[in-house]
Amino acid sequence: MKISVTEIALVGVFSAMAVAGAFLFISIHNIEIFTATIFLSGLLLGQRNGILVGVIASSIFSTFNPYGISPLPLFIAQALSRALVGYLGGRYAKLGLGKRRFWIRAIAFGVAGLLLTWVYILLTFSSNVFSMGFSLEQQKIWFVGGLPSYLILTVNNILIFVLVLPYVSRELSRIGLLKQANIS
Repeated sequence: MKISVTEIALVGVFSAMAVAGAFLFISIHNIEIFTATIFLSGLLLGQRNGILVGVIASSIFSTFNPYGISPLPLFIAQALSRALVGYLGGRYAKLGLGKRRFWIRAIAFGVAGLLLTWVYILLTFSSNVFSMGFSLEQQKIWFVGGLPSYLILTVNNILIFVLVLPYVSRELSRIGLLKQANIS
């Protein structure tokens, strides 16, 4: 499992773009391009490098977040869920979506945005069991109370995955950057 200098540089660039995107919208609750950027890294750079971008970007953002560093269980859940985002971006590259109609690609990206958002929500929420010490009843109340917030994040990610990623992938394909990812 050898990684080239070019791959290291690209992982660094995508990690920096994801973190910059996270900080760009940090003051607007649950509006983010972090997930889509990590997914795009997997799409362009492959599964392994997408995982690396997810872990690196999540670790940097969770450590240097102005609202405070995440407790360790949450930190791990965030890194794991973002690693999954990068991995699935790489898996999507292998589906050959570029051969499909544009609206099919948009729907496929939208489904990915929906599922990855809820994996993130469920993993990070369940990590609170280890860090907060709430009872099951308190956890249920907290989860229900957070549903409007989770809905905002879900709609945000679906819209970005449906409205932005198909166009970005199409344009990157036009300039030849997605040939190795089987999207062109």
